[in-house]
Amino acid sequence: MPLAERALRIDEAVYGPDDPYVSFDLIALASVHLDLDDHATAAPLISRALRIREASYAPDHLYIGYALLLKARAVHASNDPAAARVARRGALILNARLGSTHPKTGEAFALADSLRKRVSCPGPAEAGARSASGSGRHGDARRPGAE
Repeated sequence: MPLAERALRIDEAVYGPDDPYVSFDLIALASVHLDLDDHATAAPLISRALRIREASYAPDHLYIGYALLLKARAVHASNDPAAARVARRGALILNARLGSTHPKTGEAFALADSLRKRVSCPGPAEAGARSASGSGRHGDARRPGAE
């Protein structure tokens, strides 16, 4: 982790805090934190990287898609139901850029689907709370046109 932190500091000093190169350092550092199950530290790093990438690249750029999928992993760990929506957006980007037969696209839709199912199938306490509020319906995370 010290090397990833050092790389981030160097690139921020050389390129500025909002340069796309910095987003790669942020993603690398966030990935280390995710591997250590430190999702609370990873999530803001990913969010910052995503803001930089969304300001620098086209809305359907692969770098944005991959950052969205990483963010979905991080926010899911905090039981945020938005994780399924974030993963689906990332999966749709991969589908548009890589095609539906690419293995990474399949993995992305599998992640989005599994997160959607977790939100749709809450535990007993959550089920009662959702029934009372009327929420809990989410779109299907499958590939467009899939049945």
